[in-house]
Amino acid sequence: MTIAPVTIELITDRINYLRSVFEKQADAAFAEGVAVLFQEFPLLNHVRVVGYTPGFNDGDACEHTQFVAVGDNENRPLYVRGERRADTFDDHGFEDENPNKGLPNAHAVAVSDFFAAFEGVLERIHDTNWQLDYKRRSDGLISIDKSEYDCGH
Repeated sequence: MTIAPVTIELITDRINYLRSVFEKQADAAFAEGVAVLFQEFPLLNHVRVVGYTPGFNDGDACEHTQFVAVGDNENRPLYVRGERRADTFDDHGFEDENPNKGLPNAHAVAVSDFFAAFEGVLERIHDTNWQLDYKRRSDGLISIDKSEYDCGH
């Protein structure tokens, strides 16, 4: 019995196969997680996730960045990896002042942390310079609207 030699091509094929399996599982886990967030947090009505890569960053590396805009009960909308910032809803184009009035702060942080955990998945799916709006519709289903985003630099 002869054993076929391991080649770079064979290893590359195996890596590509495993990457494909991982990506499908990550996509499914993300979609399931979004549904669970809206199910578990009934006051969650709208989440905006923005991913972008600046063209100029004052000498720092121009890397993909993601932020999550979700209101909480203190009416502070913007979370970057769980850190609350003082931006206003108007700064990020929300039509409503706070679409998630009464959402406990801990829930807003959990939503932010969830999307941060899947940042690589969203970047792989959507590349960069996008805005995703996840909204609870009147029939209870979740809509996802995608648009282009320009960070301005």
